[in-house]
Amino acid sequence: MGQYLSKLITDFKRDERGAFAVFVIGIFTSMILIGGAAIDMVRYEAVRSSIQNNLDRAVLAAASLRQTQDPETVVRDYMSKVETLSSFNVTIDQANTIVSLTSRKVSATATANISTYFLRIAGMNTLDVTAKSSASEEIPHLEISLVLDISSSMLGKNMNALKAAANEFVDTVITEDDNRRTSISIVPYATNVTVPESMWSLYDIEAGVTDKTRCMIFAAADYNLAAIDPTVDQRQLPYYSSRGTFASGLDFSACNMFEYAEIMPLSTSAAALHAKIDTLNANDETGGDNTAGHIATKWGVALLDPAANVIGADLGGDVAMVPTAYDERGVMKVLVVMTDGSNTNHYELFDEYRKGLSDRYSVFEDSNNGKSQDYIYKHDTGRYYEVNGDSSLGDSFEILPGSPSSAVGLVGHQSQYTWPEVWEITSIDGYARMISQNQFDFERVYSSDTDVDTQMNNACTVAKDNGVLVYTISFKASSHQAKTLFQNCASSLGYYYDVDDLDIGTAFASIARSIQKLRLLTQ
Repeated sequence: MGQYLSKLITDFKRDERGAFAVFVIGIFTSMILIGGAAIDMVRYEAVRSSIQNNLDRAVLAAASLRQTQDPETVVRDYMSKVETLSSFNVTIDQANTIVSLTSRKVSATATANISTYFLRIAGMNTLDVTAKSSASEEIPHLEISLVLDISSSMLGKNMNALKAAANEFVDTVITEDDNRRTSISIVPYATNVTVPESMWSLYDIEAGVTDKTRCMIFAAADYNLAAIDPTVDQRQLPYYSSRGTFASGLDFSACNMFEYAEIMPLSTSAAALHAKIDTLNANDETGGDNTAGHIATKWGVALLDPAANVIGADLGGDVAMVPTAYDERGVMKVLVVMTDGSNTNHYELFDEYRKGLSDRYSVFEDSNNGKSQDYIYKHDTGRYYEVNGDSSLGDSFEILPGSPSSAVGLVGHQSQYTWPEVWEITSIDGYARMISQNQFDFERVYSSDTDVDTQMNNACTVAKDNGVLVYTISFKASSHQAKTLFQNCASSLGYYYDVDDLDIGTAFASIARSIQKLRLLTQ
C-alpha cells in the first residue's frame, strides 16, 4: 500500500496535463482587471469632465458684470445641472472671490468621489474627483483723447453736427455706473493747439518770447516721441501777425487764445465735457483758416502718455494717477482724431526775431501830451528812420535822437523795443515792406504741408507702438491725400471712418460701441 501511494504521488508530480489552464486563468484574470480599470477610468473622466465644464460655465456666469446675484448662488445653481453624479461638494474660494461696481472675480472648487466596479479588486473602492475654476470680468480704465477740428471750414451745420456727435460719444463711454474709470481729454485745433494756463505752468517754456500765446512749436523729431517732456524747454509760438499793414489790420489768430479753443485735459465728468463741447466754435474774429492735424495729434498722444501725469497730479481727484503706464493692467488707451480737410503749411519767426532787442526805437518828445516818435534802424544804410504813420519812413539820422540816459518821462528819453514788443503793434509783412524787405526775411515755413502729414503719421505710429487704439474720421474731406493719411494713421482700416454729408454722428457712435465691446475683458 505504501508503495502504491508513493508511486501515485510521483506520477502526479510528473503529470503536466492542465498546467496551461492555470496560466490561462491568470492571464484572463489580469485582463479582466485591466479592462475593468479602464472602464472605471472612463467613468472617472466622464464625471470629471462634466463637473469641470459645468464649473467653468458657473464661474463665468457668476463673474459677469451683468450678473446681479451672489456668486455662490449662481455657481451652485449651475452645478445643480450636473447629471453625471448625484452628489458632490462645491466650495467658493472667498479669498479670491471679489465683487465690486467695476469688476467681479469668482473662484470655486468642486469635489466628488465615485465608487469603482473593478479597481476594488485591487483595493481601490473609490476615486476622488477635483475640479477648480476661476474667472474675472472688469471694466478697464479708459483713457481717451478726442482730437477735434474746429478750423473755419467747420462753420455752421458742420460744427453743430460735430457737437451733437461728440456729446453722444461722451454719454456712451461715460455711463452712470462708470465709477470715474473713464477720462477724456478734448483737443480742439485749427491753425494751432492752445494750452490752458493751468497746464502751461506745468511745462518748462523758453523765456523771453511772450506771455500772450500758449501754443508750442514741435521739431520734426518730437513726433517720434509720445511724451511732451515737462522738464525740457518747450519752444513757444510767438505772438505776431503775418497780415495787415504796418500798424493796422493785424491778425493774431495763429494761436487762438479764446477759452473754447483750449485743451480740456483728463476729465471724468460727463457734464464738464458736455459744457466744453458746447462751447466749441469755428466762427470767430480769430480766424482759424489753417489746419494743424500734426500738432493736435501730437497733443492727443501726449495726453495718453504717462509723462502727462503731472497734469493729472495737478488736477487731483479721480485723475490724480492718470495717465497710467502703457502696460498697466486693466487700462485701455484710445485716440480719436477727426478732420474735415488737409493739413497746411505752418510758420514761425526766425530765431533772431523771436526775442531780444529789436531795430525799433522810441524817443519821448513832448511831456505835455505824452508824444513819442518811433524810429527804425536799417542795417543796409546804417541810419535811423522816422516812422511816419502806417505807410512810410521819414527823415533819417546817423545818430538816434535823444539818449537812453535821459530819465524816463522826460523829453529826449530813448528806449529800444524788444522784438516781441514790435510784433504786438506791427505786422510782419508791414514791417518788411516799410524797410524794403520781404516778409520771409522774418518768417519761415517750419513745417510744409508734406512735412506736416509725415509728422502726423509719425505721431500715430508711436501711439500704436505703445498699444494705443487709434480711430480716425475724415469728415467730408475731398482730398485724397488727407484720406490716405487718416487711413494710415488708424490702427487698421476698420478703425477709419470716411463720413459724407452730416453723418458724423454715425461714425462717433460706431467708435463708442467699438470701445464698449473692447472694454469688457475676460481674464
